[in-house]
Amino acid sequence: MIRTEKTWRRGVLVALVAVGASFGGASSAMATGTDKTENLILATGVLDGQNEIVVCLDIVSGTLKGFVINTNTRKFFAQYTAPSVATDLNVAKGRNPKYSLVTGISTFRPTGAGKLGQCVIYVAEETSGNMVAYGVPWENAAMSRTQNINAAFVKIGVVKVGAGGPAAGGAVPAGP
Repeated sequence: MIRTEKTWRRGVLVALVAVGASFGGASSAMATGTDKTENLILATGVLDGQNEIVVCLDIVSGTLKGFVINTNTRKFFAQYTAPSVATDLNVAKGRNPKYSLVTGISTFRPTGAGKLGQCVIYVAEETSGNMVAYGVPWENAAMSRTQNINAAFVKIGVVKVGAGGPAAGGAVPAGP
């Protein structure tokens, strides 16, 4: 059998879920995954101990969207957007962006008016050499509410990770 990158990722994901379920007698398991086609990147991320978000980056438009299923109603009830990842990453006009996307986990302290879930969405772009991190406005009590959530992702910051053009606003300054 020839293993493609896609089947390899699925195999690793299944192995991680199986290993995680076999330790500690846990009754549930969570795993994150990422997949990419020519015009779409799809990833999942953990919001809290019981809920996850699926994020979709439309490579053509540069729009990032996220969706959460309400475990009580079994329907999508939360939608998040970042309307122009290319702008956030300072991608030069006329360039053909080359995106990568993964999710990570962080525990944010509440600040100001909102709390963030544990999921951090990292989007890197090759031609600019920049990477942006987004947080997801979230609180565990959201599942008990009947109203839908429609909010923007929170841009955490932009850093230079490659040799592309200049870093976008909010970048970490270069070290000595």
